[in-house]
Amino acid sequence: MTNRACLAGIIFVLRSGIPWRTLPKRLGCGSGMTCSRRLRDWQQDGIWDLIRFALLDLLSRDGQIDWFHAVVDSCSVRAVFEGC
Repeated sequence: MTNRACLAGIIFVLRSGIPWRTLPKRLGCGSGMTCSRRLRDWQQDGIWDLIRFALLDLLSRDGQIDWFHAVVDSCSVRAVFEGC
């Protein structure tokens, strides 16, 4: 199965919320188990981080990101002096 087909299957499952085992064969994405394993492997290899950085870079260069509306997750930013 090609990476492109697996990516399509992964996106379909994640967007639709269906179980991996019910991924429709007619989509041509391979089996749900194959897509699930590929997702796991790509996560372990850091591929998703590379994709995210590449997309952010591309969108930023084209002026398609409004950084004024960016959100900072308080769970990942240390609150110095108890947030004061």
